[in-house]
Amino acid sequence: MRLGAGISHALIPILGVPMLSTLSARLPGIGWRRKFTAMALTAGLATSALAVTAPIQASAVDANITCTPTQNVVAIKTNGDLMLYKFDDLSSTTGATAAAPTKIGGSFDTFSKFLAGPDGWLYGIRPAANGGGTLAYHWNGTSFDVQQRSLGAVFNIYAVQARVNKITIDARGDFYAL
Repeated sequence: MRLGAGISHALIPILGVPMLSTLSARLPGIGWRRKFTAMALTAGLATSALAVTAPIQASAVDANITCTPTQNVVAIKTNGDLMLYKFDDLSSTTGATAAAPTKIGGSFDTFSKFLAGPDGWLYGIRPAANGGGTLAYHWNGTSFDVQQRSLGAVFNIYAVQARVNKITIDARGDFYAL
């Protein structure tokens, strides 16, 4: 029997395949056994999908943690100065010590969100009132070798105060947003 035989063409969706409820209601030979088999297969697939996606306990072997002896931290002062704090001896049990902060830039107060990524990459998201868009900077350890590289307006929705804390960046440089 051809699929859809005996069914009004008005009941066949645009793709040309009748819906299951249309088939089971209209095609002869679709009895309770076939309906039961379809339900059992659906339940079996749902159960196997749950088994595959069940959480697995993480172990210390899974973690790829590296500890560097020094770390740079950047901060923007209220006057717009971008400050670099160098923390030394992070592996010490007595606590890290910070060198005196160094000014490495100015006019960074135009950003509503500023993110520090890996390997010296910094990203600022400006609201529309300050020009809009996302800008990338790269600090090579002594100076900026990339300044104000435009990444477009893709993150502009995170420049408004209601969403400013709904975006972050991880150690690999991947952005995460809510």
